[in-house]
Order: sequence, then C-alpha cells, then structure tokens
Amino acid sequence: MASAGARQALGEGAVYHPGGIDYDGRDIWVPVAEYRPDSRSIVYRVDPQSMKAAEVFRFADHIGAIVHDTHDRTLHGVSWGSRRFYRWSDENPRAAPTSTLNPSHYIDYQDCKYAGAHRMLCSGVAEMRDAAQQALVRLGGIDLIDLAVARPIHQVPVPLWTKGGLPMTQNPMWLEPTATGLRGYFIPEDDVSTLYMYDVEVR
Repeated sequence: MASAGARQALGEGAVYHPGGIDYDGRDIWVPVAEYRPDSRSIVYRVDPQSMKAAEVFRFADHIGAIVHDTHDRTLHGVSWGSRRFYRWSDENPRAAPTSTLNPSHYIDYQDCKYAGAHRMLCSGVAEMRDAAQQALVRLGGIDLIDLAVARPIHQVPVPLWTKGGLPMTQNPMWLEPTATGLRGYFIPEDDVSTLYMYDVEVR
C-alpha cells in the first residue's frame, strides 16, 4: 500500500506472484514471478517513502526471493524449490548471472533476508509423506547461506505450526537480535493472516 492508501501493482499478466523481499536500508527489493518452475520473473526496486516501483531487470526463471548484498553490491536470488542460487552485479543486473546448484534439499525457501557479512537468512518448508494415503507432514526451517560460496553453512528446524497445521516459515519472516537472543516474526497464512512473534534465548 502507498502512503495515501493506494495499492501498488507489480508484475504483468502471468507474472503476478511476489516472492521473498529484502530491504537494504534504502530500497525494498521485490521479485515477481510466474507461479511455476522454470518460468520468468521481474525484479523491482521500491522506494519505501513514495512507494514508487522501478523495474530493475527481467529474468528467464522463477525467482522466489532476492536479497541485496550492499557490501559488495551484488544481488542474490533463489529459484523455484531453491534448487539454484543466482548472483548478479547490482551495477549491471541485466547481464547473465552466476548460477550455483544448491547442495541442500532440506527446505524450499519462501523468504530470504540479507544478514550482513555476505550472509543470507532463508526460511522455508519441506513437505513429506511416507505413503500416498498418509497425511502430509510440513516442517519449517531456517538456513544461513554463505553468499561467497552459495551454500548453506547452518541449518535449523523450526518445529512451530499454526492451529491449522501450517509451519511458521510458510511465508514471510523477519529475525532481529534482542538482549537475550533472537526474536522471530512470522506471517504463515495466505490472504488474512496473523503475525506471530517468538523469542529465542541464546545460551
């Protein structure tokens, strides 16, 4: 929503699904993609004061989340299912990116945030069942990614669910330090949702 209450429309046609966004201290970075793998995306930069959006580049794959590493001026995205990491220069994002396969198959990332020191925090879900007739089991988790080598260096399960069975990491999240550890903010449901907050004490 813009400051006056008007909606900010991003995407076009089949490119309608917003992915994980990142705020770099100046701009909000938003990937919008077709809702299918191996598709296409448009990446936008949004001014949080005016809520005006500027198209930065288009890409021939589904980008499910993007972060801006302001230390080395690079952009980092993840594909559908988090199978590939992409790296672009923010000075020339229309140039072909570096692509690296994700060695982990633990979770599919739904949101990512730049964590400083060339690190990226990504949250997501894994869906499993042991037989076709069994109920689906959804497990959430958070990965810390080393952007220099494009691989997870720490992985933590998040065994927290809504009353309806959705993992807390199903959709957007935010983590911040506190005096005793970390505080997590989660909005797991689609459409109408609830903001959940959890504190973790680090010992």
